[in-house]
Amino acid sequence: MAPTIVNHRRLNAIKILNTNSLHFITLSLLFLPLTITIHLHPTSAYVTTILQTLTTLISVILSTLTGVALTTYSTHQAILSKPLTFTSTFKSLSSSFKPLFTTFISGSIKPFFFSLLALWFHFDLFKISCVVAFLILFYSMVLGLAPQIAVLESKYGIQPITESAKLSVRFRFKLFVYASVTGGVIGILLWYCAFLKNKESVSNWMLFVQVGANYLQCSVMVMHYVVSVTVLYMRAKAWHGDGVVVVRSKMEVTDEDMRVLVHGGFSYLMLSFYVVLVISIVIVVIIWKIKFRNFTEIHSTEYQISSVDLHSAVENYCPFYCSSIMQN
Repeated sequence: MAPTIVNHRRLNAIKILNTNSLHFITLSLLFLPLTITIHLHPTSAYVTTILQTLTTLISVILSTLTGVALTTYSTHQAILSKPLTFTSTFKSLSSSFKPLFTTFISGSIKPFFFSLLALWFHFDLFKISCVVAFLILFYSMVLGLAPQIAVLESKYGIQPITESAKLSVRFRFKLFVYASVTGGVIGILLWYCAFLKNKESVSNWMLFVQVGANYLQCSVMVMHYVVSVTVLYMRAKAWHGDGVVVVRSKMEVTDEDMRVLVHGGFSYLMLSFYVVLVISIVIVVIIWKIKFRNFTEIHSTEYQISSVDLHSAVENYCPFYCSSIMQN
């Protein structure tokens, strides 16, 4: 089989997203159920019955796997300089969804038993969240390339997992950074959503707009993570010499390459998102400082009042002791 020839300039996630921004932003909507469900976890009042929990879980799994399959296929087509259409992209599900689903089932067995073990020891929600976050980071480092192997090579079950463990040896730090940054940004955004929902002073329309924008940004971050990992998969295949050859042109980078790398719909979208994120964090920090200052002032006033009450009580009930102190 002839090796796949890839220009090294195509192995750039931001350039791919800027060139096909509308296509990938539309695909990011498939990750919206995942981000909403992470925020509205099954212990909340929004999910009350087992039937609702199972329905929500199945919907989230199907939409997320579909998003991963379509995003991986689209990124691979963009790397190979092939045109992207929604028709061809959705047709690829017929050959990519089954391998990805079997790989997901095979990779979910151990985390499922770890979760049952945490429930067996009666861990609270915070400890369970820490265990889940650790497992996600660990699996992202070691098995992060398994979805790409399943989708692009049509391999089933445990085989993409074992190949990912071998293929990702040199790139585990990058996989860890990708997962940490994506998880950190999503955590901050969802925490800010929870903060807004607890504020009674925020109007309903402002709450709807800000929470909706944060959910969309979380979906875009997941999509960006999948694109970045797919690019890393192509680099890993080239480094191992496994059917991919990266051609490094001796020509200088053209102005068009630099323009697409810096200027594009995705870059402008992410810039606006990050500006809103920074402003949101600054507002929350200012509000917390004001609350902490008011809290300390109230408690200092209560301490002064209690000290005065204690002194007056001593004067009333121990006049002899007070007079002896005054004489001394």
